[in-house]
Amino acid sequence: MTSLLSLPLEICAAICEQVSRTSLCALCRISPIFLGQAQRILYHTVDLQDCNARLVKSWCLAVTRHHALAGRVHSLSLQLPDNIEPTYAQKLSRALALCVNITHLSVLHDPDFPAERSVQSWILEECAFRLTHFRNSYFSSLGFDGRFFEDQSELRLLSLPYAICAPCSDTQLRNLVALDAPLHLVVSIPARPLERIQLHCERSEFETGLSKLSRYAPTLRTLIVVREGVEWGSPTVDIVLKVAEALPALSHFGINEHEKLVGSRCFRSSALTPSAVAQFLLDGGIADSRPGAIHLHRDLHLPHPPRDLLLGVDGREHRVQRRHARRPRRLWPRNARRVPQPAPGRRRRRSHRKHGAQVHTKALARGQHPVGRRERAGF
Repeated sequence: MTSLLSLPLEICAAICEQVSRTSLCALCRISPIFLGQAQRILYHTVDLQDCNARLVKSWCLAVTRHHALAGRVHSLSLQLPDNIEPTYAQKLSRALALCVNITHLSVLHDPDFPAERSVQSWILEECAFRLTHFRNSYFSSLGFDGRFFEDQSELRLLSLPYAICAPCSDTQLRNLVALDAPLHLVVSIPARPLERIQLHCERSEFETGLSKLSRYAPTLRTLIVVREGVEWGSPTVDIVLKVAEALPALSHFGINEHEKLVGSRCFRSSALTPSAVAQFLLDGGIADSRPGAIHLHRDLHLPHPPRDLLLGVDGREHRVQRRHARRPRRLWPRNARRVPQPAPGRRRRRSHRKHGAQVHTKALARGQHPVGRRERAGF
């Protein structure tokens, strides 16, 4: 019988690709031959967006003590508090400097606190990685005139929704194809073959700066405008005609705004395009809404994914509720307990506990429903 120590690495890699992340953690302890393959998958995509400071510090300590783990990280998502402690910032800076293979980096702020950004951008100055996707809604002082962007020559997607940085030079962002930033930053970037743009601006600013977007006309296909400041009102035909004239190759155009409601976060959207196709951002991606179908594409991202979405398509209003958000799995998944379900068609006595009291429900011997049960359930 073949032992675990004699298994080829190809078979171990195939096994690790098929099992869950919880099983991968167990495989790391079973045999040394599985350790490297399991860690390669566990540390490839690290999502610390919803983790507290203790878990983030634990990850920083792990990659600082074991440099091999730092080299396995290719995608990292962080959500940092507004007032970060100096010791916390130093640990994070050392950990990021060791992760030289990161290509996707997201540094986001806590949405439960006011939108005041941190100025401790020195955390990223010693990093040697080359990013292709970078989302930053935390560091307001991270500018193109600093050391960080001088080394990021491979960037293709850049999201800086709250940036107040200086314009970039002609030698920066040469491979950029998707940009999410305020309008003043978008128009200050030298002409690049941009295909997707998401703007943050007021209506008067958008109408004034629309002519400056015409330099992206040959390649631009998607334009999303996020309303800022006072309410814009309903999108008019004049705006659509101006956009169609300035950007003739545009396929998707949307005007979005955030509106606070009691008990939920609402995202109102409406769009008018010649092809009657509306694309909107939903749950970290672009939602393509056509009659009878909604497709998600993970390209651009919103800093605050909405719970409710109102789509205006062909003069009709459609509401979409985000029930399950698709995010990368956690680095340390939570243990979930499965509740056994009875076999279909089998009658059995069920027991439920609520507020310490035990409530019993019995199936009727004749299989008849209680009087008024269907009416009360809303059928």
